Amino acid sequence: KYLQEIVSFAVIVGGTGILWMLAVISPPSLYLYSQGLMLVLIFNFTFLRLRFNYSVINGIILLAAFQIVGRVINPLPMAVFINNNFFIWSAAVTGAVAAYIMERLERNNFLSNILMKKMAETDGLTGVANRSSFMNVFELHLKSLGSTISSAVFCMLDLDNFKEINDFYGHPKGDELLKEFGKVLA
Repeated sequence: KYLQEIVSFAVIVGGTGILWMLAVISPPSLYLYSQGLMLVLIFNFTFLRLRFNYSVINGIILLAAFQIVGRVINPLPMAVFINNNFFIWSAAVTGAVAAYIMERLERNNFLSNILMKKMAETDGLTGVANRSSFMNVFELHLKSLGSTISSAVFCMLDLDNFKEINDFYGHPKGDELLKEFGKVLA
């Protein structure tokens, strides 16, 4: 239930650790720690599979904190600051685009799976449960009754002479009649 928040917190802690090192280590060693922040941003936006809004908020927090550390707390030389900023911002923007695309694809995949499940369980013309779906529900219902009942009733319907309706009125009219019959059954 709280996985997104926990992972977001872990990203902030990891990024803060790198920023803390940037704040306390003296030059020239501190010039290289921004690459660690880039890795945290890349993991934040892609590999951790955070939701887009969580990953963007994390990215904004880490980017803002880098600006404060790199200019105020332990100032980097301007050339190093600009160079590191370029790569950090590039990782953040590219990662945000990737996160957005991945989340969008996951949502589309989720909706497609729901649609395919519905198509697999219902008759395309009438919209009522197909035989396979009906049998699954029927078996589950019988199992839920268990040994509490001694008998059950099952009814099967057949539309007599339906072929004659299709032959005389045509298949579109027969399909319309099946749809109406499906509504009555439902």
